[in-house]
Amino acid sequence: MKKKNWAVALCFFWFHMVNAQTGLERSLGQAFDKLLASRDVKAPGAVIIASMAGKPFYEKAVGLASRELGTPLTTDAVFEAASVSKQFTATAVLKLIESGRLTLEDDIRTYIPELPDYGQTMTIRHLLTMTSGLRDWRNITYLMGRPTYEHVYTQDEALEIISEQQGLNFLPGEQYSYSNSNYDLLAILVSRLADDTFIDYATENVLRPVQFEYAHWRGNPYTIVPNKAQPYDKAAGKYVLSPVVEKTHGAAGMLVTAKDLIKWADFWAVDGFGSTLSTMRTQQGVLNNGDTIAYSCGGVWVRSLSGYTEVAHSGLLGGFRAWIAHYPALGLSVAYLTNDKTFALSEVRGCVEKVLQSRETGHPAPAKQPISASLIRQLAGHYRNTKGFHVAELKQQGEVLKLGADTIYSLTADTLLIGETRFVIRDDTTLEQVGQDETIVYKKCAFPANLSNRLTDFSGTYTCLDIDLALEFVVEAGKLKVYRKPYDGTVLYPAYEDGGEVGFYGFLTGLKTVFRFSKDQYGQRVLYVSIPRAENFRFAYQMAENR
Repeated sequence: MKKKNWAVALCFFWFHMVNAQTGLERSLGQAFDKLLASRDVKAPGAVIIASMAGKPFYEKAVGLASRELGTPLTTDAVFEAASVSKQFTATAVLKLIESGRLTLEDDIRTYIPELPDYGQTMTIRHLLTMTSGLRDWRNITYLMGRPTYEHVYTQDEALEIISEQQGLNFLPGEQYSYSNSNYDLLAILVSRLADDTFIDYATENVLRPVQFEYAHWRGNPYTIVPNKAQPYDKAAGKYVLSPVVEKTHGAAGMLVTAKDLIKWADFWAVDGFGSTLSTMRTQQGVLNNGDTIAYSCGGVWVRSLSGYTEVAHSGLLGGFRAWIAHYPALGLSVAYLTNDKTFALSEVRGCVEKVLQSRETGHPAPAKQPISASLIRQLAGHYRNTKGFHVAELKQQGEVLKLGADTIYSLTADTLLIGETRFVIRDDTTLEQVGQDETIVYKKCAFPANLSNRLTDFSGTYTCLDIDLALEFVVEAGKLKVYRKPYDGTVLYPAYEDGGEVGFYGFLTGLKTVFRFSKDQYGQRVLYVSIPRAENFRFAYQMAENR
């Protein structure tokens, strides 16, 4: 009798589980259908594939692979994996660690002695978990005026730019900061340690065991790839090509289909590389103060989404976006690829979040709401983060509050949504951008007074030691402008004044750049320039020149 009751209970349990999973598949499918149905079929497209327990239950492509030819996108279309490639690079490193040829605690300078001695050991673990402090060489190219979308950079050129940096964003292990330099260096490490090309080693030891139908490393960016989608962005409201032109590997470089990404996630789900590598892959970074971050040794974020562990990574390169996520407790994998830079990942991940939230609590996730008039008045103003590297202005426009082009919404009484990022209101003057890897604090700051009469105090030429760059500042038509070359003047906008320091911002090669003018202990002019992921370049004042 007991055996009969146990059998009945087991059958009921499995019946419940199967129906729950079927319901989840149905809900996700409906959410994805609704999202993709909102897309213009004549615009660049997207592919979404989802699987449960290794079996695909949703496959759909919408839009065009080529607007020039009017070619429809299919689920077999090839895309740049962009930063999703990092987990393939990390796997190559973990394979070398498993074989005993290096350890997570090895000094990276043992294998890449070209790097400067920063006075503190920078380990393989630091690079894998984005805690090395290395400036992002790709963003540095924007400051240099030769961005990666204009020049075909090689691995040697990337190494040269990284090795020229005498400063770090922070000391190794002190903080988290996403930097492509880490993974391009790891590709060089693999090549030197394996005594083989990175592509050959990673293909044989990482790609071949998974038995992909297509996935491989990109070689020459000008090679014609059958069934590859063309990448697009928008300029002045119209689609334009946004190609990928580079020869580097590690941080990016994989060409994949959505089916490949699903196969990759499901391969890890069954410990395809073995339990040792699976454990190392999701080993999260730990800062020097003991805080655990979401970025792991496997080149993936290990986070929580609506109460479920999410192992995922996204990517953006040229006009391509990519995302692969796995939810171990559900056996769920979701892959998303698009050739439309304007099709934000948050829309796809948001579908998953809402379905899981509803499944977990029975209630939908909180929807964004307009901000009240009183809160707009409270929040409007100029802000800088407490590190001094970023500035922002929250500006009231009619009945809404904006940060640049983004309208700011309220999610809860103390939580804001700005673009795809959430901020917590701590008090009348403090906002916190809270993530699982770091918390960035923004404080309201004083706006410079009577600045028009003082602009000439900042004019002159400043040079940097870490990059071959001279910046000339001149006052034109009552505004401060910065020049790298005689024809590329950029207007700077005042941001804050704090004691003897005055901050401006501008957009060099389209990237927001912060300029901090002050004086050193000897009364000499000093300039610090920061861009996203590459901070605190020191420029020395040379001489004032007339333009």
